[in-house]
Amino acid sequence: MSDRVAVLNGGRCVQCDRPEVIFTQPRTRFVAQFFRGCNVIDADIDTSPIATGLHFAGVRLPLPAGVAAGTQSAGRRGIAIRCENLRLGPDARAQPVRFAAVLEEVIYKGTTIDHCLRLPDDQRIVATDTRLHDGAAGQQVAVGLDPDKVVLLED
Repeated sequence: MSDRVAVLNGGRCVQCDRPEVIFTQPRTRFVAQFFRGCNVIDADIDTSPIATGLHFAGVRLPLPAGVAAGTQSAGRRGIAIRCENLRLGPDARAQPVRFAAVLEEVIYKGTTIDHCLRLPDDQRIVATDTRLHDGAAGQQVAVGLDPDKVVLLED
C-alpha cells in the first residue's frame, strides 16, 4: 500500500499527492475526470477592479480558496465540482451559492442516486445524493453549493 498516488497522462506525471488531495483538489481536467464523480465545466473569470470571481450558470462565485486574486487573467477556465458537493431542492437553500438547473434524468444506483442536470448555459452536471429529490424530467430544480468546494483547474 502507498500513501501517495501518481496520476500519469501520456507518460507524464500530472499530479502526485495523497489520494484524498487528488480526489478533492485535482489540478487538471484529466485528473478531475480520472476519478468518477467529478463535474468538470467551464467558467468565465472576471478580473474587474472590484473583485475577481468565476461566472457560470448565471451565478458569480469568489475565486476558490487558495487562489490569489489578481493572479488569474480574464477568460474561460475549467472548474471541478464533486457530484456529492451539490445539493438539491430544500437542501440547496442552506448553501451559500444557489442557482437553477433543469433535471434531465434520474439514475438509481442502489446506495446513491444521480440527478443529471442541465445548466442555463447548456453545460451538464450531476448531483449525487443518497435520496431521490422531487422533480420530474424537464422540471427546474434548485441547486446549491459551497464555493469552497469548487476547484479552479490549471487547464
